[in-house]
Amino acid sequence: MWKVYLLMFIVVLVISILWVNSITNMQKNHPDYKGEDWLNWDENDKLDINLWDKDEDRKDYDED
Repeated sequence: MWKVYLLMFIVVLVISILWVNSITNMQKNHPDYKGEDWLNWDENDKLDINLWDKDEDRKDYDED
């Protein structure tokens, strides 16, 4: 059973190290990146996030 715990610890350790290195790399190479373009939100979407209502002025959904 200790082998399973050791394997889990090693996997979590490797993932954590890779994650921290990636964050450090982004901060060093792209200091002004905030991640806001990931979802392509504009200011209206940041204020009112409701995925169930369809706005008439938005054309980014499929109509049936």
